[in-house]
Amino acid sequence: MVALLEKTIADGNATLKATPADRFAKTVEPWLSVVEHAGEHYGQLVVYYRNNGMVPPESRHSANK
Repeated sequence: MVALLEKTIADGNATLKATPADRFAKTVEPWLSVVEHAGEHYGQLVVYYRNNGMVPPESRHSANK
């Protein structure tokens, strides 16, 4: 599930990078909805992690932080 989410995010990033900059001068609303929707899914993943006694990746301590 995490790998699929990461692929979906990568696909969205690729689409954003391929979109001409002048298109964003008109409106960014469609992308705001995409970001909000992705945030909702991430929130669900956090709940799944916690319910299964795991720590979500962004909440883990690492040497790089």
